[in-house]
Amino acid sequence: MTRDLEEAHLLEADDPRDAGRRRVLTRIGWAGLSMLAVASVPALFRFLRPRAWRDRGETVELGPLEEYRTSTVSARWVQRHGLWLVRRAGRLVALEARCTHLGCTPRWMGEQGGFLCPCHGSRFSDDGIPLNGPATQPLFRLAIRVEHGEVVVDRSVRAALERAERDRRFYVSI
Repeated sequence: MTRDLEEAHLLEADDPRDAGRRRVLTRIGWAGLSMLAVASVPALFRFLRPRAWRDRGETVELGPLEEYRTSTVSARWVQRHGLWLVRRAGRLVALEARCTHLGCTPRWMGEQGGFLCPCHGSRFSDDGIPLNGPATQPLFRLAIRVEHGEVVVDRSVRAALERAERDRRFYVSI
């Protein structure tokens, strides 16, 4: 009986219509895989590209210094430039709007004070110091200066809190 089944299977495989159908389905399968591979190339390059390429430094002008003398935290530039301007203890500093845990954008909590990361719940004080995890590092400070009365932030120069507190490039006295 098994011999009859094997012979019947061999006879079916020799049918030219089956070979044609198989060839068409194989080509359709390869075409689909090819399209999937081509469509995934940009995502693959974005994933493999070093983070420094994505964070191309730029110098941005953020308006007159007088605009920042009254507010404690200006969240005006988060969407456009990925930074907050924070006035505290006679200094104006620029904080990078990127959580040091996984890079999400924390939100300014306004009346409650501080920043809260929506991804994993890290909370930062209004000067960027982590209050609870999972983030353990403070938010990075960006280089800031005043030119002709205008606040200018250089996004390509950043530093951790310890270094930024000692380096005058990372704060402006007001």
